[in-house]
Parts: sequence; structure tokens; C-alpha cells
Amino acid sequence: MLIIGVILNVQPLTFLGISLATSSIIATIFFADAIKRRSLIFIITLLSLAISLSYEAISFYPLGEDVHSEYYVIKETLRWGNINISREASGQIRPASYYYEIFSFITSSAIISHVTGLDALAVIKIVWNSFIIGLIPLMIFLYAEHLTEKKSAFIASTLILVQTTYIITLHSTAKQAVSLFMAAVILLLLTKYIKKNPLVSTSLALIISIVSFDGYHYLTSGMLVIITLLALALIALIHVVQRFSSSIFRPVYLISILSTSWLLWYFLVYDSIITPIVDIVERLFYLQSPGYSYEYIYIPLPAYLNNIRLVLNAVIVLTIIVSGSKALIRLLKNGNFIDSLVVVATFLFSVVFFSELLGISTLGVGRLSIILMLVVSPYFYDAFSTLASKFFFHKKILISLSIALIFGVRMLFSSGALPYIAGSIENSIFLDPAHKFEASMTYGDIQAANFINKHTSFVIVGTDLKGWHNFIYIENLKAKIDWYYFQTLANIRLNQNVDSLIYISSYNIIKNTVQISIKDFKRLDEYLTNLTTYCQLVYNNRYSTIFFKL
Repeated sequence: MLIIGVILNVQPLTFLGISLATSSIIATIFFADAIKRRSLIFIITLLSLAISLSYEAISFYPLGEDVHSEYYVIKETLRWGNINISREASGQIRPASYYYEIFSFITSSAIISHVTGLDALAVIKIVWNSFIIGLIPLMIFLYAEHLTEKKSAFIASTLILVQTTYIITLHSTAKQAVSLFMAAVILLLLTKYIKKNPLVSTSLALIISIVSFDGYHYLTSGMLVIITLLALALIALIHVVQRFSSSIFRPVYLISILSTSWLLWYFLVYDSIITPIVDIVERLFYLQSPGYSYEYIYIPLPAYLNNIRLVLNAVIVLTIIVSGSKALIRLLKNGNFIDSLVVVATFLFSVVFFSELLGISTLGVGRLSIILMLVVSPYFYDAFSTLASKFFFHKKILISLSIALIFGVRMLFSSGALPYIAGSIENSIFLDPAHKFEASMTYGDIQAANFINKHTSFVIVGTDLKGWHNFIYIENLKAKIDWYYFQTLANIRLNQNVDSLIYISSYNIIKNTVQISIKDFKRLDEYLTNLTTYCQLVYNNRYSTIFFKL
């Protein structure tokens, strides 16, 4: 129903679909003890596939900044029979293997397209961004059920399912979605199957890690490799500390070890160690804070909704921290590898979350925290039960109801249903009548391109994200649309002349404005040389952006 509502653009049907999905989450968590394992697997898989397919059905185009470049390179690979793009021309600060390796996202997508006959766009939107993303909660369930019982496993998978990062952000970074799926498979191998066949399980986990880290995305499976190494190091150091130190100083040693581990992990994320240091010093010096960004998506909401969202996120973060604390207690007793993994993941999650909250982190909370949440998720129910019993209530039925309601409301936020109810239609992902919203920067680009195209003959629309430019070429009103991705203007290769060049970062249909970000204002005249008179230039110095009133 949700998928049909999105495709047909029928808001009541879409809203009913979201309501049914939310009700299913609440009811299943509440009655999970009485539901069979197979039914829980069916429910979580059906819900996740419906949500991922629905989001991809919003637009015919790829939704996200990263997939623009990937789609272009895949098409070029199919066209020429080899990867016809250099690392420099791609504009990416990533290993060249992301494009060239046989197991890379680009190459594997091109192979799937060539063998199956599917269009490159279909491979991205259906194979990766619909089915692979849709199967991630299932992998989490299988990983979690080995460590806990079926109810906790379902809650673990649902915890990821209701996150805005899962519903939106992963679609804009298809490589990361596939890598997150691989990370879940690695955890499954290291927990469920390692006792049955240690050699095979470890070997497969290592192979998948290498493939994923080298050819997909370092923020997921690559991060899991780093967390695993830190977890093993933590176990070894705990044995050393327990053997050679007094009980009084053991907590100090452990805190020092975890702090050092976090610093190493933090710097390993970047190609340059200097960048994050300079950024942190600059932010601390000027006391800059980007505000609360746990949603990873910046959308204005009524104050009371923001307060509700803050409370929900605070409860989730606090529960994850409790999970890590309980894992640390178990770790000191038995030295279990999984407990060590959970401790490291929880510590990194809390550091990243609070540093982002204070504005002293260069790391995006949403994209990084989801892999850390994945590791900790099996113990969420147990930690929440402990938290509730200490401060609120002891009955399991009330604990289950609380988690069900928290996840249900979280789902309504992530899907945009609550903003829609509050009258903030432009912030509703699935329910915006015109499908024009600012939730996804790149999706706003597409809508802006379509809108401007009604007033101009030729338009190129691009996004300037850290120097990475994504171009859409639109000829006449509804003619051929293609994607171009280049680092600089000098790299533009078009087969036809262009009348206007505009950098668009977002589009707000309610305000009827297009926000255009241009870094080099000295070249402004060059950018706007052939701009049509349908747009009136308005400069907003406060935000260093340019607005075209249409």
C-alpha cells in the first residue's frame, strides 16, 4: 500500500501505508514473545523491503549525491567496455580501487547490468538501493538472535529500520548500503558460524572485509575491521592490566586505552591526519556548533516536534551507552570477544555523538553511527529493560510497550508522517504532494531542475559538495536527461552547447526560491552569463548564498 501510494502520488493511500507499517512495528514488538521466529523474519523483511522500494519509487532518478557519479561511471563502463575515468577526473578523495577493482561497486554494477540486461539505473535503484538495503534488517536479525532471543533480535533489526539514516541516507550512498550489508554478514559469520567451522567462517569474513573495504565504502565494513582489531587489542590489554596492576588503577588504565583507541580510529578515517586536527581546533576556538544533527538530515520542524525528537533520540543514545556499560562488566569477567566488540562500538558511538552535538567533530553522525548501532543492537532490549527497571517500571509488558511506542514514533518522524500531520508538508518525504522537499539535497536539485526547465531553454544543474560537482543536463522542456560528474568546470564534456550554468544546492517549493551556492564570487558573472531573465538575483550575505526568485 505504501509503495502504491508513492508511485500513484496518492497522499491518503501513502499515509495509510505508513500508518500500517508503524502499527505493524508496534504490534510485533509488543507481541514478539508469542510470534514464531519465521513470522518475525517475514515481518521485518516485508517492512524493510516495502520502505526501501517506496523511497526509490519517489523519483525515476538516483536519489543522492554519490550515486550521481557512480551512475555516470557505470554508464561509461558499459559504453566503452572499461572504466573510462581517472581518479583525478572523478573528483573523489577515495582509493582508485573504488572504480578499477573487479569487485568494486562500479565494476560489479556494470557486470550485473551487462549479464542481466538491466539498465544501470535499474541496478542501482532496484538491486542495490531496494533489495540489498531491504535485506539489511534481516541480516541484523540473524546476527542478533544468536546472541540473544528472538524478541531482542527483532528489536535490534527494528532499531536500524526506523533510523532516518537507514530510510534516506543509505539510498544516496549505494556503496555504503552494500558495505553495510556485508558488515552484517561478517558479524553473522563471526558469531553464529565461527564455532561450527572457525577456519571457513574467519576466511570468508576476511575476504568479504577486504572486498568491501577496497571496493565499496570504508565507513561501514572497513570501520568494522578497525573496531574488530580494537576489540581484540582491548581483550589483550585487559588481561595485561588485570595481571600487572592493582584493582584501584584498572579503571584509569581502561579509560586511557579506550581514549587512545578512539584517537587512532578517528585519524584512520581520514586520508590526512592534519584535517581533523585543524577542524577541531577551529571549531573549539570559535565555539561553533552545527546544532543537533543526530537525524543527519537538516529539516525545520515545529518546536514541539523537535523536542519530542530530542527526547526519543536521547533515550536511544542513553540505552546504547547502557548496553556498552553492561558489556564492559561482562568483559571484565569472561573476556568475551563480542562483549569487547560492543564496548568499543559503544564508546566510539558515544564519542562521535557527543562531539557532533558539541560541534567539535568532522564526522557525520548518521552515516558513522549506523554501523556502530548495528554492532550494539542485539543488547538494546536488555539495556532498555535495565534502564526502565532502575527509574520507571519493572513489568515486561510495559517495557515492551515503551520500546514499541518509541520505535513507532521514530518511524513516523523518519517517514515524514509527523511533519505532514503538523502541516509541514515540504518536510514530509513520502507525503509531499509535489514530491518536492528539502530532506534530500540532491532530490531538491532534481525538482529545481524540472521547475527551472519550464522557464529556460537549456539548463545544467549541479551540486557543489566539497568540490564534487554533479551535473544534470536537460535539453528543452522534457527532452533527454543525462548525468555528468566532474571535478571542475574544465572537465565538462558535453555533446551540445549550453545556454546557462547554475549551481543549485536546494529547492523549496513553498518559498518558491532556488538556493544557489557559489564559492568563487569573482566568477559570478561567468556563471550567470546566459541566465534567462525569468530569474531575479537576490544576494543573502548572511548565509553566503545566492537566491533566484522564480
